Amino acid sequence: MLLPNPNATQNRVPDARELATLRSIAKSKEEFAESIKAHITEARATYEGAMERYKAQQLVLESLLSEVHTAKHFLSVLETQKMNLEDEMHELHGLIHPIRRCPTEVLSNIFAMTIGPISENEGYSSYSRPLIQAYKILGVCKYWRDVGVQCPQLWAVIPICLNDELKRIRTCWNRSVKRVKHASASICIAIRDSDYSKNDFHRDRQHFRDGFGICDLRQIPNISILRLEGCSSVEVTQALSLMTLFPTGSLERFQVAWDWEREIEPLEWWSWTTFLQRFPPFTSFELNGVQDFAVDERATFSTVKWLYLSSHFGCRLGGLLVACPNLEYLDAGSIFETMVSSNYQIPNLKELVVHAIYDFPWEWLKTPNLASFCFTNANLDDDINDACSTFLSEAQHLTSVELRRARDSFVKVARATDTVLHLTLELHEAMLEPFLRWEEAGLTGPPFTKLKTLSLFYPERGFRDEVPVFLYFDELVSKRCLPPSNRESHLVAPLRPLETLFIEQNPALPSTWMNSIHCQTSTAQIVKRSKRLLSVTLSWVLNEEDLWDE
Repeated sequence: MLLPNPNATQNRVPDARELATLRSIAKSKEEFAESIKAHITEARATYEGAMERYKAQQLVLESLLSEVHTAKHFLSVLETQKMNLEDEMHELHGLIHPIRRCPTEVLSNIFAMTIGPISENEGYSSYSRPLIQAYKILGVCKYWRDVGVQCPQLWAVIPICLNDELKRIRTCWNRSVKRVKHASASICIAIRDSDYSKNDFHRDRQHFRDGFGICDLRQIPNISILRLEGCSSVEVTQALSLMTLFPTGSLERFQVAWDWEREIEPLEWWSWTTFLQRFPPFTSFELNGVQDFAVDERATFSTVKWLYLSSHFGCRLGGLLVACPNLEYLDAGSIFETMVSSNYQIPNLKELVVHAIYDFPWEWLKTPNLASFCFTNANLDDDINDACSTFLSEAQHLTSVELRRARDSFVKVARATDTVLHLTLELHEAMLEPFLRWEEAGLTGPPFTKLKTLSLFYPERGFRDEVPVFLYFDELVSKRCLPPSNRESHLVAPLRPLETLFIEQNPALPSTWMNSIHCQTSTAQIVKRSKRLLSVTLSWVLNEEDLWDE
């Protein structure tokens, strides 16, 4: 409820009671005003004191800011001077560096060492990398360029792609011939896949012929590797028939590497014998991806000591074996035609690598001096058969055996020979069981009684292995590694302790086996780790009487 304000009426005279109330209120307000005045005086004094201190600190802050800016400017000047001095010192160090005083011959040898050797079965891309390295060296300075241009080994790897323009092929070839001089050269002449089809090859036949014509191999006297590399869209004999200029100097390794295509028929008139005989005698012949390869019956390549064959269709191995009587190393691929019954005498053969058992002429092959045998199971279901076992049993000098992805071959090899000193297994864990529990495997005694070194390679899990990895490690060490002087040894006669146990495994596999007490008590242990593999070399030989008699 709103009440009217009587003070709105002017000149109203309050009565005595109202006047007393008003005086009381006025007195209270006057007292309150005095109290506020006192607080204001106190607050003003505090404010003025704080302002005085602020002004004093502001002077200090300005001084500090000035000092900071001055120091920062000085630091910037010093850093600039330091960078200038470092640039000058770098230039001076470059001028006084010992390599500037290196004789030309020494610097040339250093350049040559930057170009590593070409490994087996390296393709065109690997031949291109050394050329890139050479041009990096030439870009350092004029002196290095002058020395590099005159360093034959720097230009000894020659990649030629016949798909390139003829002008580029000619430039690359002429530069290589001029700079390689008498150095031993590695040459790769390749036809790349690109976008070629069968019709494109017939259309560009003259281009490839001209490319081969530019690459006059007679101009390079010493060739360590000559690689002729092709693709699946160009048949090998059709391409090589365009080659008219052949080397006349020395040739060490000759490689023909192709991606064969069954739909492309080879030339009917083509003769591999005639083609190969146009080259100087070579010691190593590598044939990869060639269909219907055969040499004439009377052909002879007596200088060939190393023969590599892989990825073939219809390769007549028998004719090659007869044509290369002095073979020392044979790496046979997995696809061959049916062999004609005949005896293939290869008395000098020391190493044999096969990838398929049932396509190989075991009954007809005579290798009295074979020392090393490697079986890489290309089909996973292929294992050593009776014919191969008989062949191995006749190899009286066999000392090294390697089995990769061969599930059931271990026992058959053990029954066939006991001359092995070095055994390599790429295995699943169950393969070790007959090695340790030979009675259960049907062996009359412990296998490989003369064994010195055992190498175990464990691939990724899933290789048909349901047995826990390294289940047999402790048993393997106690039965085949620990010498009799060790009380944990279960070595039985006539066994001698292994000199070395080598294990290589994928990092995805558990490595708890390394916690074994036997592993910890090994007298020699070499561990190497990488992103892909863990390898360990172990030995438990303790006393001199435990060593093998030489």
